[in-house]
Amino acid sequence: MAPGLICSRDTSLPPWEILRKLINKNYSVLALTNWSNETFPQALELYDLLHWFEGILASGKEKMKNRILLSLILWLKGII
Repeated sequence: MAPGLICSRDTSLPPWEILRKLINKNYSVLALTNWSNETFPQALELYDLLHWFEGILASGKEKMKNRILLSLILWLKGII
């Protein structure tokens, strides 16, 4: 593990605090979700932390399977 990274086994921090720490360390944070096209807009209104991500791909919105979405998000961000 790289110095300064947060171990995923550290259960003392809630997920949003881990996300905040990654953002504060200037990591790119991207989200891949299986929210449906119908409920994703409501989720964006309800959960402010969804706006913390640099990009979000929702499988229901994009009408793709998660493996294709993962490849797409990695390609869009220049990772692959």
